[in-house]
Amino acid sequence: MKDMERLRFELTIPCQPELLKVVRQALAAFATELNMTISMIEDIKRAVTEACTNVIQHAYKEMGCVGTVHITCWVNGNDFIVEVSDKGIGMRSPEGLGIMLMRVLMDEVEIKVGRRGGTKVRMVKRMGVIEG
Repeated sequence: MKDMERLRFELTIPCQPELLKVVRQALAAFATELNMTISMIEDIKRAVTEACTNVIQHAYKEMGCVGTVHITCWVNGNDFIVEVSDKGIGMRSPEGLGIMLMRVLMDEVEIKVGRRGGTKVRMVKRMGVIEG
């Protein structure tokens, strides 16, 4: 498991819906390296897509610009951790339908809104014992 804990994946994309496919493909490839089940990978892809969609639709709208969304994934013990962050206006309502879906799909969801804007959604999927 020690080798797995050194794996880290980061991706920054412009807030363009057509790039969500790239995010999902990259996540699937990364999670596959960890021998995760297809079901777990699908849950992660759906949850991250929801988080990224929230950024694309809301984070920069009032700022009048197209910003970026940053996705970071890593392993800590048996936890697969994903953070989706932006530097937009900050989330105002942390309990919409997308957030509820993330909570159903992942084992933990934590949302932090910066004092000067920006939002970070941290999600955890427990992998169980991984053979490696």
